[in-house]
Amino acid sequence: MRRTLTLMWAASAAFGAIERSPAGCASRPCTYTLTCTSAICTSAESAELQTVLDEAHLGDTIRLQAGRTWTGTSSNFSIRGRPGSGWLTITTTLAERLPLPGTRITPHYRGVMPTIRNAPSAPSALRFPPSNPPARFIRLVGIRFDTQGGNQPLIHIGYNTTQPWIEDPTDIVIDRCIVENSQWLTTAGQLIGTRGHRVWIMNSYIQGSIKQPGAETQNIGRVWGEVRILNNYIAENMGENIMLGGTDPDVDVEPWNTNSGEIAYNVLINHRERVPYLDWQPNTNYFKSVTVRANGLTYRATNSGRSGSVFTTYDNGIEWVQVSGTPSSKNVFEIKNAKDLKIHHNTFEGYWTQAQYQLIVFKVANRSGWPVDCKPYYAGTCDVNGDVVTSTDPLPYLWWGSNADGTSGDILINGTTYRIRSFDLSNPNRVYLTTSAGVMTNVPFEYRDAGWSGICKGAYLQNIAFEYNVVRKGPQAFQISSLNNARFDRVGNIRVRNNLMYDIDRDKYCMAGAGCNMSRTAVLFAQIPYGVDFSNNTIVDTANLPWGMTWEGDYRCRGQNRTTASCQSDYYFPIAGDTRMANNVIPRGVDQMLQGLTPAQTGAAVVSGKICEGGCSRDKWGGNILVGSSTSGYPVGTYNLCPSASSCAVDFDFVDPIYGRLFENYADRNYKIRTGHYAQKGGVYARQMGADWEALPIVTKLSTGGIGVDVTTTETSIRLDYRVSSAIRHVPCVVEASTTADIEGGRIADLDAAAHLRPDLDSPPNGIARSVTIGTRVPLESGRTYFLRLHCGGAYWEGEATTR
Repeated sequence: MRRTLTLMWAASAAFGAIERSPAGCASRPCTYTLTCTSAICTSAESAELQTVLDEAHLGDTIRLQAGRTWTGTSSNFSIRGRPGSGWLTITTTLAERLPLPGTRITPHYRGVMPTIRNAPSAPSALRFPPSNPPARFIRLVGIRFDTQGGNQPLIHIGYNTTQPWIEDPTDIVIDRCIVENSQWLTTAGQLIGTRGHRVWIMNSYIQGSIKQPGAETQNIGRVWGEVRILNNYIAENMGENIMLGGTDPDVDVEPWNTNSGEIAYNVLINHRERVPYLDWQPNTNYFKSVTVRANGLTYRATNSGRSGSVFTTYDNGIEWVQVSGTPSSKNVFEIKNAKDLKIHHNTFEGYWTQAQYQLIVFKVANRSGWPVDCKPYYAGTCDVNGDVVTSTDPLPYLWWGSNADGTSGDILINGTTYRIRSFDLSNPNRVYLTTSAGVMTNVPFEYRDAGWSGICKGAYLQNIAFEYNVVRKGPQAFQISSLNNARFDRVGNIRVRNNLMYDIDRDKYCMAGAGCNMSRTAVLFAQIPYGVDFSNNTIVDTANLPWGMTWEGDYRCRGQNRTTASCQSDYYFPIAGDTRMANNVIPRGVDQMLQGLTPAQTGAAVVSGKICEGGCSRDKWGGNILVGSSTSGYPVGTYNLCPSASSCAVDFDFVDPIYGRLFENYADRNYKIRTGHYAQKGGVYARQMGADWEALPIVTKLSTGGIGVDVTTTETSIRLDYRVSSAIRHVPCVVEASTTADIEGGRIADLDAAAHLRPDLDSPPNGIARSVTIGTRVPLESGRTYFLRLHCGGAYWEGEATTR
């Protein structure tokens, strides 16, 4: 009997298998365990995964053998609707070794995860296609997704459908997964593309979608529906790390025609070592697939390393190959279509000017084009009396027209095309024409863009809260612009509050040959809608920018007021004129504090001419510290960190003779408002000026309180000590370490999750003062330099340390 059992075990080990428990799934729930005979599953073994994906019910669990790779065959793996109740969970056979729920995973866990990879001929590794019934209640936990061939999206949730309420995937969870492009290059698509509803992407590590010249890519992109993106590391995409919208929705019906939900506790970052098209520099770290300019040509690195003193194609261990085309980069985060969205407690870092020049962009566009991408569709019947058109059906109700002068053509009334002169923003059932159309009653009208196929659906930028974020390392921090195809009823109520924006430098963050002069200001507001609140933001450490803040447009050019000649030629952009801008810390640029465009205005004139229609009340404007600027002409309650009301050099360390310095330790990046200063919360003016330090996602040194960590080394270990802000104390911190600067090769044995249970976790849980030590299980090498990365939800630190 013992020999028989031994032979049975040997036979089962010779090929992969599907184990069902209970046997044959005689009852539910059922657990499926899939194994393979080698690290790369055979085509037959990979086909077994699709068999199980088709067979499993809701409530079941599918366990994939850790350390094995399942590759799609002629297409990709797919999940559709199925019977049952509860959640279908797809996970690893070593699920007990994964990080605890709510903890971010890192590549130190690759050894306890299975991999799903796309076929070379297929763009996706896993798809959730539209189906009836739809895929629903699916959890992916502890799975690694990787690509070959450079095509994406790796995980594709939903696709085009005219019945999303019937066919769209819903309730899809991606938890503690690694989604990466190990080739580091892509030609198109996204690592995760979702057109589903109630999709959760959390506690995951998403990286590596660097676009080739001419490509359009995102790490998470083309997002539609309700989505929660929580506690992820999202890195190295020179398209956008996250982009919401950007293509036409399938239908113009809420919630399937916009994006909503929450983006919180994430790190979105691009590293300089992977930024394309910078000039080659000696003695500099470069990572695999980065492109550089050298001797007038473009080269790509085939591996990571550190450059030598003189450029050669075999450069101190880096092999460079010549490539054609001009790479470009875009924004770290971009909204083109969103409603009812909260963005909070994230860090956005690292953008170098090339194609665009902003770290964060909010705009309204389902497509691309200028002056508008397309005209939203309207149709019905109307009455005409001269140049006035009225209707019981909604007429074009737009923030701005489609022509360069702000007017709009192509409204077809009873078979004749007329141009709309202006829209009545107080009445969605009335528009004004450029000429008289006579008198007509109950005649048909249609407003559409004949230049586009199909029907254009107006995008949203409405009910957005961008709060308690850190934005750093780029040529421009933040921009709201291009509200040029917006339906008036789909824009407005945007809150940008309590954010820290620092290290904003036009010259430092510029690619070779880029139009870096496009970036002229730290913050730009253009054509902004009603209900914008920009308050309690701290903007510091800016350089080489002509202006501190820029406003484009004129409140006199809204709606029917746009009939004036100047609004149709010189400054046709509308602007709301009801913005709240209070309690901010903003530095003056090289030339101006506030700069107005179309029409040109400077300084205090911008406040009454653009920010607040006719002038700002104390509630709308009060409490701003315009660092280095004259306060002459500004509303009462404007401050400047100068010896007098006149302008002075920008000096954040200015010592006020009564209140002292503004910040606790500006030189060490401790931007907390100092106790006793008039800007302190509850201080002499009873208002908090600048961002609330404790509410930001930051880790700080115990020694100085500045952003960063304290590092202590021995011959065999490295210890990190730090303080987490109150806002993120509930989030566990984890650490990565490597002997190589890219933190990919040379990952150390001490943090190998296959050998040690959760070795990367800090302590104490929920503490404010914390620490983590590397080298306690497997000693580090003496005298060796290690490269470190600390994740604490939306807080993030990178550095290096050398053991003694």
